[in-house]
Amino acid sequence: MKIKYINNASIFLEGNNTKVLFDPWFTFDNHSDSNYYNFPECRYSKKEITDLKPDFIYISHAHPDHFDEISLNLFGKDIPIIIADMSNPYLLRSLNNIGFHNILFSKNNRVEMHNNDFCYLEPAETSPEVDSISFFQLDDYKILNVNDNIENFAQAERIAKKFGRIDLACLPYTGFGPYPMSYDSLDREQKMSAHKQKVIKAQDNFVEYIQKIRPNYVVPFAGEVLMGGPIKGQVYLFDGSGIGTKRACIENAKKKVDCNYLLMSPGCSFDFTKKTFSGEFVDNNFKKHERYLSEISKKSGKFEEGGAFYISEKYRMNLVKTLEKTLINVENSRLRRKLPIPKRKVFIDILEQDHIYELNLKTNTVVTRLRTEDLGEEFEIFKMNYSMLIGLITRHFIWDNIEEDIHYYRKPNTYDQNLHFLMNFLAL
Repeated sequence: MKIKYINNASIFLEGNNTKVLFDPWFTFDNHSDSNYYNFPECRYSKKEITDLKPDFIYISHAHPDHFDEISLNLFGKDIPIIIADMSNPYLLRSLNNIGFHNILFSKNNRVEMHNNDFCYLEPAETSPEVDSISFFQLDDYKILNVNDNIENFAQAERIAKKFGRIDLACLPYTGFGPYPMSYDSLDREQKMSAHKQKVIKAQDNFVEYIQKIRPNYVVPFAGEVLMGGPIKGQVYLFDGSGIGTKRACIENAKKKVDCNYLLMSPGCSFDFTKKTFSGEFVDNNFKKHERYLSEISKKSGKFEEGGAFYISEKYRMNLVKTLEKTLINVENSRLRRKLPIPKRKVFIDILEQDHIYELNLKTNTVVTRLRTEDLGEEFEIFKMNYSMLIGLITRHFIWDNIEEDIHYYRKPNTYDQNLHFLMNFLAL
């Protein structure tokens, strides 16, 4: 069996009987429908990708850097797509909506492939409605893919023990996300400090995964994503993204745990039978990609003027009554999951309007406030443009899939996971 590293969370497993492509996502010619871009720059041609000719595609979850319509369309609508059987069927519905109906998932978490090859999938216990963890066995080689689950140690350990040994573990090594790059309550120095802390934490998590799983080989991957646009583009010039380098992650791990480490970047591959490595590893240092960073910083997103989901000023309106209706769905979702009401005040700041909306999650009411008002000692402001909020309200998008596009201001600087999860249901 061979593994080829494509990019981000996309790898290609080629066995004697089965070929599987994980999470295909390619921003060809630096074009993106989602405002997410490959890092490093996507250098593949479409022919290079279609020539892989996978028998199956595995999609771990619905985030734009894992689930991409442009990339999937390269393989035709009939290709078998493997997904986990999640309680929230958002990914399944999304695939069906774009014409893919050959979806494979099983109630016992197992999907048979060619000959004796198979995969085993579970919704991630730390985010069961969002992500998955997968195990693949090809040619009797055993691969565990943790995806974006940066702290799902117990589940990964349990799955590893279930199948005896792990030949290869694909493990997250970095902490890309909206924090700290999208938090306007932090100055640049605070963002740089938070970035460094995220990098260190991700490296420590990487080591803990190895200690729990005890794989023969390990590959650091996933989280290699950039956001377009002038504001986010500046983040990468001072390393505010939470993305560290693979080499630093491996060097840290070598000091703490014995393992065989595969440093892989786009184009690298490893033959498990021959134990041979091919390709040239290139680490993801931002300073080596200044031209690319400059180019994507000039990109406009789909919610901005000229974008696919832009709503002109002529059609904008006050959204108090509409938002109050969305809070009914938030409350129903919260009660169904037996979650507490968030303690901090919640505000939505629509950048094109002269007021902000206060969302009362206790009474399901919405009022407008001036930006200059004293908002109290415990609150969070979600800042976005009008088009983005309409996209969320109408369920064209979900919060978790565009959270890096949103900007945030919070006091105190602590993460309310419950609040952020509930914002996924801010819809009619």
